[in-house]
Amino acid sequence: MQVSHLQQLFELAPRSQLAEAVVDRVNEVLAEHERATETRRLQPGELLVEIGGEFTPIPLLTLQWSERLGGSFKATAVCRHLEYEQL
Repeated sequence: MQVSHLQQLFELAPRSQLAEAVVDRVNEVLAEHERATETRRLQPGELLVEIGGEFTPIPLLTLQWSERLGGSFKATAVCRHLEYEQL
């Protein structure tokens, strides 16, 4: 996704080595920062909420439901099930 975003934003080639190198370097720097500060990067589809003074990541979209969204399930039905699971 990061490479695709750079390719579109800067009108780069589909297999842009520049975009891939930038993404690799940025991810390295972020990983170093996370190790140094003992932080954890949320995964796509996660929401960080505070519960009882502690921060907890909650998955907003699981692999199971993302596959169903790509299949024959309607988005509204998936949203209802996700809301139920999150509660």
